[in-house]
Amino acid sequence: KLVAFGFSDHAPILFDPSRPHVFMSPQQLSDYLAEIERLKKVYSGRIQIYKSLEVDYVPGVVSVDSEHIRNAGLDYTIGAVHFVGYYKKGRPWYFAGSERGFARGLEEIFHNDIRACVQRYYNLVREMVQLHPPDIVAHLDLIKKMNPTGRYFSEQAPWYKEEVVKTLEAIASAGLIMEVNTQAYYKHGAEEPYPSRWVISLAKALGIPM
Repeated sequence: KLVAFGFSDHAPILFDPSRPHVFMSPQQLSDYLAEIERLKKVYSGRIQIYKSLEVDYVPGVVSVDSEHIRNAGLDYTIGAVHFVGYYKKGRPWYFAGSERGFARGLEEIFHNDIRACVQRYYNLVREMVQLHPPDIVAHLDLIKKMNPTGRYFSEQAPWYKEEVVKTLEAIASAGLIMEVNTQAYYKHGAEEPYPSRWVISLAKALGIPM
């Protein structure tokens, strides 16, 4: 029996007021929040409805401490990193979009240095956890999205494991929850969730709730 359901769409991000928003618009956010409040009343006594947002961490731009997030009256927050660096003209790099977009960002921003790219990603996750902690950390190893065949890096490489362990330790120290995201199965045809099973095992050993 399903006793609780939480809505957690992606929160608005306004990198530049002159450019289109990323994810939902501020107006859509108002409608989204109002609809969840309506559903809470409709299903009161039958199912617990929770109001949440998946909030990106982009230094100097948005976090769970941003005004529009704090004013949303959320029951919990999910924190995520989807943007790692900027192109030369200032456009943020959304690394989780397409294989072509990933290859372009890796080349133009990190000069094809995948290790520097991955380390920057995990550094941003740790920064989020330490400075603007959400209740839940989303899809911890999303940076592997374009790497199902190991084309860019090996998850068994010592440097990669070191980044994961440091990030898990930061999550454990902050007392946060870690999300297990199954999108990799039904959307990307992968054999592992986000995060991979070996990461889940390490998280369990560190006492991180999931």
